[in-house]
Amino acid sequence: MKKRIPIISKEEQEIIVSTVKKAESTTSGEIVPMIVPQSSFYPAATFLSGLIYALFFSSLITFFLMLGQVTGNAILDFFNAYFYEQLASFIIFFVLFLFFTPIFLILLQRLPFLKKIFLSRKEIEEQVQETAFTAFKMHGLDKTKRRNGLLIFVSLFEKRVTLIADCGISSLVPQLEWKKITDECAREIKKGNLAQGICEAVQSCGEILAKHFPKERRDTDELKNIIVEN
Repeated sequence: MKKRIPIISKEEQEIIVSTVKKAESTTSGEIVPMIVPQSSFYPAATFLSGLIYALFFSSLITFFLMLGQVTGNAILDFFNAYFYEQLASFIIFFVLFLFFTPIFLILLQRLPFLKKIFLSRKEIEEQVQETAFTAFKMHGLDKTKRRNGLLIFVSLFEKRVTLIADCGISSLVPQLEWKKITDECAREIKKGNLAQGICEAVQSCGEILAKHFPKERRDTDELKNIIVEN
């Protein structure tokens, strides 16, 4: 079995964890960066794009076979022996379509960027937000003592960063402040600076939380310092 390449190195994870600990040393708030390969497999877009790619390549190959002088005629002669002449090209296309469809559906699972052109910006934004909110609940960020958990959710396929704050934070900090941080983080990720973008976001979040939730003597680390899903 082929070993899966991690989406972020162990060294980069350690740098991010160190940054989180430093940021949390000044606040009782809990900052959790989470990195996922993608927010969804987007089954509808996968199926649609698989059919379109199969349709395109089947049509293209059928067209060139019709133009071919040797191979094309040989294939046409084979199908003409069993079907009416006017149906031969359609049968060739249909066989190719059935052949290519499962191939592209498998390929799209391995190379998800091929289906990105079939996804709308709105669909991506909604899916990332929904997945981030689910992760927020699943990993207990809504269970802290002071309701001051903060999730920095990074989805690499979509190159989107979203921030989910628990009610204790959202009642004090306007959403616009978080948007500036997530937009800057997303820009760094698009440049290929994943760890740097996350660390800068953590530092900025730490500074904001320190103003509203200063560090307390008996404060304990309630949550993980990083979550990575490969």
